[in-house]
Amino acid sequence: MTDLGRLLQTQGDAGRAGSLNRRAWNLAQACGAQGLQEEILPGLSVAPQPGAVVPRQAQRDDRGAQLSESEQRVATLAAQGYTNREISAQLWVTVSTVEQHLTRVYRKLSISRRQDLLAELQLRCVEGA
Repeated sequence: MTDLGRLLQTQGDAGRAGSLNRRAWNLAQACGAQGLQEEILPGLSVAPQPGAVVPRQAQRDDRGAQLSESEQRVATLAAQGYTNREISAQLWVTVSTVEQHLTRVYRKLSISRRQDLLAELQLRCVEGA
């Protein structure tokens, strides 16, 4: 399913590619295959699951406010080069919701450009490890 999603993405069918990748990611999550989740959509498998107990230290973030799970998903896809429309199709939300999430992400990360997302998200991962 992931291979087909990648093929569709390279052929310019981002809507179907995103849908397939999201379904593949959800199946991998249901099976507990975190490595496969990370391969399908990097960065999404590291977000805590709803109801999970997060250690006190992990809750503190010296670089600004903690990103919500939804903000993290949107930021990760934006950093990977997806457009707002493609992100909205993959996550089944409106383009306006994607824009709102990105606005909050930029504010929380103290950045002003989409190009800075990847570096900032990688920095946050390194600091959190």
